[in-house]
Amino acid sequence: MDEIQLRTFLAAAQYGSFSDAARALFVAQSSVTHRVRSLEREIGARLFHRQGRGVSLTEAGRAFIPYAQRCLAALEQGREALSGARPSGTRRVRILACPLAAAYELPGLLSAARLGDTPLEIQVAGSKRIFKRLLRGEADLGLTSIQFRHPAIETVRLAEHPLVLVRPTGVTGSRRRVLFHQEELEDLLLAQAVCRQVGWPVGGLFPVGDLLLLRRLLLAGFGAALAPEALVAEDLAAGRLEPVAPPATAPGPGGVPAAAHRAVTLLIPRHAAEGPLAAIVDRLRAHACG
Repeated sequence: MDEIQLRTFLAAAQYGSFSDAARALFVAQSSVTHRVRSLEREIGARLFHRQGRGVSLTEAGRAFIPYAQRCLAALEQGREALSGARPSGTRRVRILACPLAAAYELPGLLSAARLGDTPLEIQVAGSKRIFKRLLRGEADLGLTSIQFRHPAIETVRLAEHPLVLVRPTGVTGSRRRVLFHQEELEDLLLAQAVCRQVGWPVGGLFPVGDLLLLRRLLLAGFGAALAPEALVAEDLAAGRLEPVAPPATAPGPGGVPAAAHRAVTLLIPRHAAEGPLAAIVDRLRAHACG
């Protein structure tokens, strides 16, 4: 019996479906089935009734849930004790941030946390990887540009980043190549939707993984761009860039769809909200609400 099996079991119990649990855990459905069957063999009891496309807990499955939850809670507490061990007794804070949040939200968040001399570890990663690592107890806080739902993680909306279509001032024909920042598949799908909305061919989309590189390519005349407004605001004000289609409050001819934005969310796993970091988490909540 291992941690992955227990988390998979709890996810399947929560969603009542192996396929939904697989989507929540970002794994194949076959992996969920294999993990659950392995767990059932190890404990010698059937945990789920298979019924059509869904599953329901057996009596043994319902009885096993609190034990699985306590096992995972004890494991997280053990990780905290080991990772937080320092000669000074100060708990290290481990933060994961997606590129967009690292560029804009993270500095203000660190200031609001008032960490002082608290040891700090920051890593930049993709939103889905951040979510997985939080579930495994490998970090204390996460900043993502994708919205997640999980009973073990609290979500706090931090910021909305509208996307704008821009090009170098005076450059025509730039729509043949449209740069956009791609962190996850969702960014590509959004960029495709925007191009269709304004009548541009989706074949001209050019993904860029780094925000700074996106801006430099844009200013070098490499093409137009669907970019976070914060990234290009100074260049628009200085006249180096010009809007191609200004943001719209509702879809319309030549306007960016109202849904064209990225939202940055703070993810707080239960072990951080209820453990030694609770005071820091409270200050971050207050910062987000203010």
